[in-house]
Amino acid sequence: MYGRHNKGNRMHLRVTTVRRKGKTYRYAQLVESYRRKDGVPAHRVLSSLGQLSEIEVANMRAALAASREGRAVVVEEAAGRQVPVGFIRANLRYLDVAVMRAVWDEWGLGALLDKLTESSEMEVPIADMVQGLVLHRVLDPGSKLHAQRWYPTTALPELSGVRPGQFNNTRIHRVLDHLESIDDKLQERLAERCQSRQAFSALFLDVSDTWFVGQGPELARKGKTKEGLVRRKIGIVLLVNEDGYPLRWQVVHGKSYDAHVMQEIVDSIAECDWAIDVPLVCDRIMGRKTALGQMASSGMKFLTAIPAVEIDGYTDRIPYGQFTCLEPELKDDSLDRDRRLVVRAAREAGLTGLPGDDLVFYLDLGVVTKRQPGHIDPGAIRDYVWEKTDTPPAVTALIEAKAIAEALGGPERLTYADIASRHGHSKHWAYLRVMLLKLSSDIQEAVLGGYGAHVGVRRLQKLAQTRDPQRQREQFEEMVKTGRSKYASARVQSGVKGRPKSRKDGEALQIRAVIGFNVQFFIDTRRMAEDKLQRFYSYLRSLNIRVLNPRSRLTGETAVTQAKAKLKTMDLSDIFDVSVDDSPGSGDRGASQVRATFSRRAWNSRRRYDGFALLAAAPDLTLDGEQLYRLYRSKDAVEKDFQVIKSVLKVRPVRHRTDPKVRGHVTLCMLALLLERTLKTKLRALPTIGSAEAAVEILRTCHLNLCGQDVRSPTYYTVTEPNNEQTALLKELGLEHLAKDSYVGEQITPRLRE
Repeated sequence: MYGRHNKGNRMHLRVTTVRRKGKTYRYAQLVESYRRKDGVPAHRVLSSLGQLSEIEVANMRAALAASREGRAVVVEEAAGRQVPVGFIRANLRYLDVAVMRAVWDEWGLGALLDKLTESSEMEVPIADMVQGLVLHRVLDPGSKLHAQRWYPTTALPELSGVRPGQFNNTRIHRVLDHLESIDDKLQERLAERCQSRQAFSALFLDVSDTWFVGQGPELARKGKTKEGLVRRKIGIVLLVNEDGYPLRWQVVHGKSYDAHVMQEIVDSIAECDWAIDVPLVCDRIMGRKTALGQMASSGMKFLTAIPAVEIDGYTDRIPYGQFTCLEPELKDDSLDRDRRLVVRAAREAGLTGLPGDDLVFYLDLGVVTKRQPGHIDPGAIRDYVWEKTDTPPAVTALIEAKAIAEALGGPERLTYADIASRHGHSKHWAYLRVMLLKLSSDIQEAVLGGYGAHVGVRRLQKLAQTRDPQRQREQFEEMVKTGRSKYASARVQSGVKGRPKSRKDGEALQIRAVIGFNVQFFIDTRRMAEDKLQRFYSYLRSLNIRVLNPRSRLTGETAVTQAKAKLKTMDLSDIFDVSVDDSPGSGDRGASQVRATFSRRAWNSRRRYDGFALLAAAPDLTLDGEQLYRLYRSKDAVEKDFQVIKSVLKVRPVRHRTDPKVRGHVTLCMLALLLERTLKTKLRALPTIGSAEAAVEILRTCHLNLCGQDVRSPTYYTVTEPNNEQTALLKELGLEHLAKDSYVGEQITPRLRE
């Protein structure tokens, strides 16, 4: 009955007599003898039994004596059946707590934390505190104040032997600091334990964020969250396996670039035994040129997607021409007709349907080579050819800038977006390149001639923002003096044609490429694009109405300025050419009107990859095209984990104010995610339940009841009889014993009254 404190040779019954107002009261307590650390004998009260009658005291002492002598105390059967039913003194949350605690024990997290924290000498082991906080995060998440209030309402004090008063604010803060100090070791051990249960078939990596109540810690930065809210936030990088078990996590400041922090995780696991030869699936931000090259250098068997603006840099085999002339109705009642239209076009384009899904297609391109950037062939290149195979980035950037400027002013009237997409870059890249032409001509000639060629491209772009040429020259000289040029020995030959190499090792990037096409995504993207056009047309009509209003001060010129600003906000600047229409009859009152000329060519160019995705994998990844596409589509595992962390475990908002406590808080959420995902994995055979959250809801009505005949009688515990649904769930988990009174009697430590 008394769990780990049931050591008969050290327990005895103590009866205290108290006289008050002429009356005598006798109180009984169950007391245990022990020695303190300094060797001094001491006693501690295990349970206050209240007022007992003489026969009850005698029975208790007889039972204790029999226990010390190894004898059994037998109650006659008739007497056993006549024990009166007592009333319930307390109703404690039990079955969901006990199940999650069993999952905790299955992972051996208590022993692991004890080993990492070396907390055996503490009054309350850190492992017991962490267990309470993690179970609170899984079962009823809230603030640390809420955790203190929640803990006494559960059976955890009975199951873990930690009194409610010991689960206090001071210890909670201390635990968060301890978790932060062991975070790296904990992640290593946890990944090893996950791998020991089952070899990983895939790894998934992504980044999310959380925000704060109040100022937040030093890591917090003000910016937009993933949902578009402006908050002070931090980033959370998470690596999971195919079952969603957290293997690595990292807290980063709120303005961190996703690709950089994800690459740090990739580098940290590249040499781990459990990650070798396991496909690593990442979001498409890792498909950008620089990130992809770094991932390829790490040796990981990566799988990601190329951003749409960089697809042309890898292949021209995407059959978008088959879809350019499609005109789906894009209405709610035309969905089936639109799907049939697009499916027919996909089959005519030679795409292969994904078995089991009529709306998904793919095409395996095999191994392709990344095209070298800067393939525009302007006259600017002919005078600047380097002998070294290592062309300085500043020289390459200036050559590209001159080429882009020439193309912009050429007969084709190309836009920044056209040039960037043709050569595997973003539009922003093209803007930054052309900015270099604001450097004074002598600085440009110096860089192209080799003087100052070691200065970084970003520094030159920042220098170009200085309008004063003299000030530019002074700052340029300072830049040249700082740092040693690894290109100092390079020489320029004039009049020799050639092209600089973009990769220092002389090898082009190779990837295993698979084209994916999603019919529903194509339709949804087209619908959103058409909605955007209609919103701009609506804005334009309202703008012209204001121009016609005689009370309005808005003129045609200012209206054009506002229309251009709106186009920039909606990212439609290259789709419309806005001007003032002063022709007769343009307005009822003869006022100027704003005219927007739609560029069908630019619109079709932007829409050409709707519904398409270009997957990029390591060339030596031994999976066929169908398997690669299915694997990439399964990357929502980590996205679902983030959803669980945000919704079920409620990682946001965070109320801590120091970086260590924030990291400790995130670690608690990750351990809670491990328990939640483990329970979900165990319940796969019960599809009607659906999720771990639903299982918790089913179990939570089964309580631990603290009973007694009256306030003076001894207390005992019983479990609410489980219903059929709870019984089936426990059977599936192999935990039927948790609902038996005999198990409760053996494991429960009676709660001491405080």
